[in-house]
Amino acid sequence: MQTVEFVSKLLPDGHLFCPQDVVRQLRVQKETQIRVVITAPKRAMDRRSIVAQTFGAFKEVPTSSDLFSERKAQEKQKEARRWLK
Repeated sequence: MQTVEFVSKLLPDGHLFCPQDVVRQLRVQKETQIRVVITAPKRAMDRRSIVAQTFGAFKEVPTSSDLFSERKAQEKQKEARRWLK
C-alpha cells in the first residue's frame, strides 16, 4: 500500500480536499476507494459543534443552553405581561 501524507481541510459540503499532485502520485482515478486516516488538533467542542460537524444536515439542532435561554426569555415576557395588566 502506498502512503502519502498531506494537510487538507474539510470543505463546506463535508468532503475532504485532496491535492491534485497527491492524486497523480498515487495514480488514483475518480471514485477509487482509498483509506483515509485523519488527525486533528484537540480542542473542546460543544455538543452543537460536534453534531454540526458530524451530521452537516443538522446544523440547526438546539443545545440545552439554547433551550434554557429561550425558556428564560419566555418567562421574562410572561412576567412583563403580568406587570402591564
